[in-house]
Amino acid sequence: MSAKKRTYQNLLQGSMILAVATALVKVLGAIYRIPLNNMLGELGAGYYSTAYDLYLPIYSLAMAGLPVAISRMVAESMATKRYGDTRRLLKLAQRAFLITGVTGTLLMVIVTYFYLYNDWFRTTFNITADANCVYAIVLIAFSVLFCCIMSTYRGYYEGLRNMIPTAVSQVIEATGKLVLGLVLVWLTKYVCINVYGMSETQSLPFAAGAAVLGVTLGAAAGAVYLRIQHKVTGDGITDEELAASPQAQPSGVLLKSLFAIALPIVIGSMVRDVAGLVDLTTVKSRLGDVVGAVPDLTGKYYGITNLSAEEMKDLPTYLYGIYKGFAFSIYNLVPTITSVIGVSAIPALSTSWAQKDKEGIHQSSESIIRLTAMIALPAGVGIACLSGPILQLLYSGRPNAVIIATPILSVLGISAIFAGMAVPLTNMLQAIGKQNVPVINMAVGVVLKIVINYVLVGVESVNIKGAAVGTAVCYGYILIANLVCYLRFSKAKVSLVSTLFKPAFAAILCGAAAFGANKALALVIGASKVNTAISIIIAAIVYAICLGVTRSFTENDIKMLPKGEKLAKLLAKIKWIG
Repeated sequence: MSAKKRTYQNLLQGSMILAVATALVKVLGAIYRIPLNNMLGELGAGYYSTAYDLYLPIYSLAMAGLPVAISRMVAESMATKRYGDTRRLLKLAQRAFLITGVTGTLLMVIVTYFYLYNDWFRTTFNITADANCVYAIVLIAFSVLFCCIMSTYRGYYEGLRNMIPTAVSQVIEATGKLVLGLVLVWLTKYVCINVYGMSETQSLPFAAGAAVLGVTLGAAAGAVYLRIQHKVTGDGITDEELAASPQAQPSGVLLKSLFAIALPIVIGSMVRDVAGLVDLTTVKSRLGDVVGAVPDLTGKYYGITNLSAEEMKDLPTYLYGIYKGFAFSIYNLVPTITSVIGVSAIPALSTSWAQKDKEGIHQSSESIIRLTAMIALPAGVGIACLSGPILQLLYSGRPNAVIIATPILSVLGISAIFAGMAVPLTNMLQAIGKQNVPVINMAVGVVLKIVINYVLVGVESVNIKGAAVGTAVCYGYILIANLVCYLRFSKAKVSLVSTLFKPAFAAILCGAAAFGANKALALVIGASKVNTAISIIIAAIVYAICLGVTRSFTENDIKMLPKGEKLAKLLAKIKWIG
């Protein structure tokens, strides 16, 4: 294959490319999710979230470990100039992903049957499930195959330290989900209500299925783009480089190494996604127990007495839909954004680790932890301080959901800090060959979550809020355990003052500014959506100034940015970099 000039980025540039793409994806996701939640309502959001929680463990089983394994092995083979191995790894990954994608899709269909229709399985595991979820669950199953195809190319290009194909495919996937998903939901509801004479509630299972179909078609569009991208541009490895490189290792040897790295990561990802499955099973089950004891739960503890008969009949699904569809989706923005830093960290750290470059490991470690903290801390604190105004801004048409979701989101804001920082540390451990370690840490965290969910959700005055507390404890433990283990195994000398304490101080002031500005504006001009937007802007300005005054950035961080040399000189003049 003739190749164009190889394109690659350093750690911070790669992180920025993926961060911009992720931000755009999240904007598209908000444009999608806000009207979607308003169209589906709390009950429809419960059907949609149930499908996602069942899908994620299967998704992890099918493909979560291979992209990381490919990225790491490609980065190491490129660092040691074994270009033949690099090319062979792509072919092996394509075959492996095709098999796992088809298997994952079939497994999803089988799991659907047992979860919704097998009485023995439902009774044995005390599962409270609604058969109305079936359309959403079956239609999301096919996205496993398309995601596996995408991940082949994403892992390969990330190992080459070229994050652009991954970024573009993410935007295409999100755009397809937005356009197709909303159109299909609107069309489905219109046909159900106006053609078949269904009520609004009766149309929701079909509408949730239509929303999921948009997700699947978006994944298919992203897979098609990456296939075309590779055909047109290749990977940048020249014929001369291939001829000069050592003979490629046998496929069996590479495949064995690939799965040796991937398997613990797959298990770890499954453990993480089991946390979602834990919510789906334990939370809805315990809510069923509480509602059985206190049928008027929403009236007694939230002052909400205007729920419909259908919503009161399926109150556990209603409350779960608010938790996952309204509050959790906002919380999840933070770890999703910081995960791009972890993706960029794998090839950079793997290269330094393979070359035994102690200084490179030290610099990369500090940059990754510092950048993660600078994003996760203010975002989490801001969400916790402005939970009510944020929900009111996004879902003013759903006042009941806002009332119930506000205290949940306040706790999830703190959880977002822990989860946002824990995810990149997991990738860092994987990059230095310690992929087994985060599996153990995540398993312990999930056990803690199970215990807390069972106990707190079963307390009638706490109810659904207990799930948020379980998430906070789970990821708080994972963060501390991952950080301690990484520092121990990498031997990296990381300054906790510059990487954690300075951003934490700035984030606290940021949160105080957001809370104070919102209260002051409410007194002056009354409560409004504009207040929330202005408060967020003020908080961002305060945070940026605090980072500069505390000299949280280093000169090396700034120089890795595009045009970083000039910016570093400017910041050095005003003494804003350390």
